[in-house]
Amino acid sequence: MRKVAIVYKDKQTAKTHKDNGKIINIGRSFLGAFTDDDSLYVGFKAPLEQFAIALAKEIGSRGGHSQFSLLGPH
Repeated sequence: MRKVAIVYKDKQTAKTHKDNGKIINIGRSFLGAFTDDDSLYVGFKAPLEQFAIALAKEIGSRGGHSQFSLLGPH
């Protein structure tokens, strides 16, 4: 559900985004602290990276940049 909220927020931000600006999303995952399975962390991170790439394509024509940073367990 949170991923859907991020996409919606980014879509709304892109509408009012200034030329040559940046949109940066910062996330945090505690999954690595509570499990020994890094696949949960990777499974959470992968779609968010794809959302950032899609957003970069949308705002790139106006000189914009999109970046996503997910702080991991390591």
